[in-house]
Amino acid sequence: MNEMLETKIDHVGHFDKSYDDFNYARWRLEDIFSFYHHSRIIQTALIGSAPSLYLLDVGCGPGVDAITLADYAGKIVGIDFSPKAIKIAQELAKEYRKDSKLSFLCCDAEKLPFEEKTFDAVFCMNFLHHLERPEKALQEMARVLKKGGKLLVVEMNPRNIQMNIISRLLKHERLILRNSPQYLKSLFVQAGFLKIEMSFQEYVCQPLVSYYLRKKLLFSMIEKESSFGRLITKIYGYKNSLFKRIPLIKNLTTYIVIQAER
Repeated sequence: MNEMLETKIDHVGHFDKSYDDFNYARWRLEDIFSFYHHSRIIQTALIGSAPSLYLLDVGCGPGVDAITLADYAGKIVGIDFSPKAIKIAQELAKEYRKDSKLSFLCCDAEKLPFEEKTFDAVFCMNFLHHLERPEKALQEMARVLKKGGKLLVVEMNPRNIQMNIISRLLKHERLILRNSPQYLKSLFVQAGFLKIEMSFQEYVCQPLVSYYLRKKLLFSMIEKESSFGRLITKIYGYKNSLFKRIPLIKNLTTYIVIQAER
């Protein structure tokens, strides 16, 4: 077995442990901190979305982002290297009544089983830093995108204090440290993408905070439709708007968001 395949299998085994708690994925869909955090990024991402949009979610995990994206697109295919993640994604899609729009497939992002120019858009969140050769996956994304198709990649920002600590402490997150804006842009150029735009989003990795409060300190989940949930949404939005105006910290966000065109 070659070293790169061993690394992929090791990563799959590590993240499969978090899928043992099926409620973790449900929490990411329903808790106000997690939902708002991800939906803001997704709404930014979906780039002139339309009811007919055919979208590929690369590194979809248990399908949380794909299920959220289903409200903005026509058909979505989610792919992941973990059979366990794909099984959970399929079950969650049925549970949340999104299965008519969603399908999930276990495959390698570096060898996508699709024809050239298949998809209108590709979405990829917190995935590239798990790959030894992210340029191969980006080249495959470019291949399956239609001409003029959009790619949106969200990656963790090593300038952010939380992300920097996580990458130094956790073996499976160590490659976050290579995610400089210059490095990420070079990957997109190498893969043949055009009109590459980069932005910085979210100043606190709120899902991590919320999960810790719920799991470790026994706080209850704050549902997004509750009155308190709506208040938190407004406060969170004001906080992000304020931080973006402060020059010294405006690029110290949790995420780097890259949009590009084929």
